Amino acid sequence: MRNLNIMNRNGVTQDTLRLRWHSICLCQRLYVFRILTLSLFLILYAW
Repeated sequence: MRNLNIMNRNGVTQDTLRLRWHSICLCQRLYVFRILTLSLFLILYAW
């Protein structure tokens, strides 16, 4: 019983870490996309 509880807790922590990692990836993607669009806009504006 005790061993099962430890395993369950480990699985929960892994799930939370995975969710956190996905959110971080999404934030980074949005940030990169914003930077790219801004740079493109600046290049076009400079022309």
